[in-house]
Amino acid sequence: MVEEIWNAIVRTVLDDEHRTGLMAVSSKVSQLGRRLYPSAAAFPLDLLVTILLDLAHERPTEYTPGFVADTLLQSRVPHYAAFEALRNIYKRVDMANTVAREIAALTTMWIDARGGSGDSQNMPVMDVDAALSLYIVNATLGNNIELKAELQRVQDRLRQVY
Repeated sequence: MVEEIWNAIVRTVLDDEHRTGLMAVSSKVSQLGRRLYPSAAAFPLDLLVTILLDLAHERPTEYTPGFVADTLLQSRVPHYAAFEALRNIYKRVDMANTVAREIAALTTMWIDARGGSGDSQNMPVMDVDAALSLYIVNATLGNNIELKAELQRVQDRLRQVY
């Protein structure tokens, strides 16, 4: 039932002739997230990440890495909870490269926010570094040179800062 409600919300935004596209969906999800999070029943992170990633795949010309991560952060989801939700979805092979890009973008946002919110102070650096290492190996095995380089840049920055 919750999945149908969230899908209806997203489709309603996409069908609105005045507000269309991924940015409109991000705005609506963020607006609702600020009111509903941290309720797992009303704002289920894994489900929302999946819906947003599916939408990004449906609209590749509108998608930019960080769309999902930024939507969650604008919903006041803590960085670590957003990281965990994305990491849980990574196991879906069809989404692996997009999720890796989202985690790279989220990690960059997290590093940039350090010193700001208390949330950014609690970054589980070892967990994030280990996840990035796994994604780098998978990008190498998949011969995705661009993704590998992007992930390595983020990992290098993470190691320099922490």
